Amino acid sequence: MKPFQLYLVSICIATVIGFNSCKKDDFNFKKISTNMDWNPSYAIPIGYGTLDMRDILRDYDHEHLFQSDQSGLLKMIYTANIGQYHADDKFYVPAQTYTETMTNGEMNMSAFTYAGAVVTYSKTQHNTISVVPSGSEIDSVKIKSAILNFEVSSTFLHAGTMTLKFPTITKNGIAYSKTINFDNSGHFIYATSYNDLDGYKMDLTTSSGGFNNVDIEFSLSMTHSGAGSTLGTIGITIGLDYIRSTAMFGYFGNQQIVFAKDSIDMKMFSDAFTGGYYFEDPKFNVSIENSFGVPLRFYFTHLKSYSTINNDSLQVTGIGVPYFLNPKSVNAPLIGYHYGETLSDNVSLNKNNSNIAQSIGIAPHYFIFGALAETNPGTAHTHNNYVTENSTVTANMEVELPLWGWAKGLALQDTEKFEFSKYYTDYHGNILQKAIIRIASENHMPVEVGIQLYFAHFDTLTHIYFIKDSLMGSDRVIVPAGITNTEGKVISSGTKVKDVVIEQAKLKKLKDDKITHMFYRAFLNTSNALGGQSVRFYNDDKLHVHTGIQCDFGTNTFTIQKY
Repeated sequence: MKPFQLYLVSICIATVIGFNSCKKDDFNFKKISTNMDWNPSYAIPIGYGTLDMRDILRDYDHEHLFQSDQSGLLKMIYTANIGQYHADDKFYVPAQTYTETMTNGEMNMSAFTYAGAVVTYSKTQHNTISVVPSGSEIDSVKIKSAILNFEVSSTFLHAGTMTLKFPTITKNGIAYSKTINFDNSGHFIYATSYNDLDGYKMDLTTSSGGFNNVDIEFSLSMTHSGAGSTLGTIGITIGLDYIRSTAMFGYFGNQQIVFAKDSIDMKMFSDAFTGGYYFEDPKFNVSIENSFGVPLRFYFTHLKSYSTINNDSLQVTGIGVPYFLNPKSVNAPLIGYHYGETLSDNVSLNKNNSNIAQSIGIAPHYFIFGALAETNPGTAHTHNNYVTENSTVTANMEVELPLWGWAKGLALQDTEKFEFSKYYTDYHGNILQKAIIRIASENHMPVEVGIQLYFAHFDTLTHIYFIKDSLMGSDRVIVPAGITNTEGKVISSGTKVKDVVIEQAKLKKLKDDKITHMFYRAFLNTSNALGGQSVRFYNDDKLHVHTGIQCDFGTNTFTIQKY
């Protein structure tokens, strides 16, 4: 046999075995043996391939979707993050600014008449502190870090000191305070910043309302310089900036935590272009991790499946679906029970409490969702809320599809390069006259496989594939499904032997059509799909393929077979 002819046989065998491998995204040509012995007087066994469910998963499962339970039953699990909120994204103290003035008119200056005389004056400012979100009622804040900006200006012709004190911002029982000296120039301006508030606690309950209040005490001491005028004004500006907390306590009101609208891309269904499906036991699970010390309830604003195959969508409904009128109360680590902990909760939809089976039944490409978490639901208004710097609420979603059910007319497709003109003649110019391909299959899977191969030309100008011919016309290689027991597990294999003859006229047409690619289509039906019998796929289900090929170049005819 010529080296070129031997190479052609290898390609043919690889093509046939790949063609018979229940292809999804690509065929695994690495499974084909290329070690050949040749004697033209007799056939040598060669070209044996086995494809089991684990191979299918390795070829298809680029996203690691497949798992199996203890019995080996396979399932696909699609996951998505609905969203995560940190406490400081939603609850925090923004920058605060306060101003105060002192004038000679409000002070007792009667004894302030000679050099060296001292006048003192103090006042207290009761301030409402702003918080986010608005409507929150904060009792206290443990400060992790903050910056105090302190600016003093004076038009007095006398020097002195200005002391700023926060009586309810304390650390180890000592109130936070700062003092600035000012001169007697009459146009004194001084500004400075302090970054030493870490570890302090703000008590915001001093007002009559008992929340959102911070007091500031201003104390002035001024010494007469001997100047004749005692007129003047002192201006004070205070800024609390970049406030970060280790914890906040109080009542945070009825707020909405909006999770972004998103979708799960269920690529398996986008690869199919015809057919019907039914999953016997699909599940939809939402897991919620909550370390907000706030009562929460969770619900979907929308939840639906969308099929690009059928251009159809279906809203997920049922008694288990948490919508606005049926929200899910979420476990929260309240102060008296699980302070600082993270508690888990979940929502589980199945065929008994929702229409999830019907939603999956439309062969969706996308599962579209949007969700909210609502704080302090109901009418209770108690100051027992808290968040820490580590508090988060996280929601994750998964769609679980055990491979238990039925399918009919499911079609999968993929493409391989195949420049046929390279193989039309041998080194001596002999033209390939005929090729006979024998395909013998043993199917130990609960799915009937119909296989067809299409030859195509790719136009590099338009970037369009033009289908020119098929391997078997309107026929297919039909490999019957294995026989299953009452639990849907294969107990006996289905078998099929098929010879496909390619005559010279068709071979010439493939050359003249400048074939560049092959399209593989696998049409799948589970056992008794029309009767709705459900089957199960296990990780040891497999398909054995035995191949033989006879090639005729006109000058010699040879056979390689395995069946």
